[in-house]
Amino acid sequence: MNLSKALEKELSSYGFKRVKLNDSFYEDCKLILKRQTWNTNRAVCILERESIPDNFDLYIKEMRKAVALKVKFIPLFYGVGIQFVLICPGILRTITEPKDFVSKIDNQWAIVQSLFLIDTDANTFKEGRTWGQVVTGRYQDVISNTISASFESVGS
Repeated sequence: MNLSKALEKELSSYGFKRVKLNDSFYEDCKLILKRQTWNTNRAVCILERESIPDNFDLYIKEMRKAVALKVKFIPLFYGVGIQFVLICPGILRTITEPKDFVSKIDNQWAIVQSLFLIDTDANTFKEGRTWGQVVTGRYQDVISNTISASFESVGS
């Protein structure tokens, strides 16, 4: 089972549903899942790249905006918390602290709540999380555990 399918399966029990992506959406984006209730709006986005973006901070900001628009949010009233999973060879040689790229403050529209970097060269991953763990921490735990399990299944 690939990671996208595994995450979709695991997160569906929490109410996450697949967002339809058209051909004009970002090529890097393999999957977006969203969970919207009357009081929370969350998204999980899996990105896959062949090379590390030249300006990683700008890349994450562009993807944050694109995902926020795709999952429909209302600024100042119904923002969105995004969990990114980026699969890229050699990413952990360049980006050693994913927590440096998560949101430090709530801008009331779209925040990067967590960033999971999967380095296919090193066959490992590292994660960074921001505040707001009461609601979102359980989803982040599922992502982390699913990524860990995908590494274990490759080794067996």
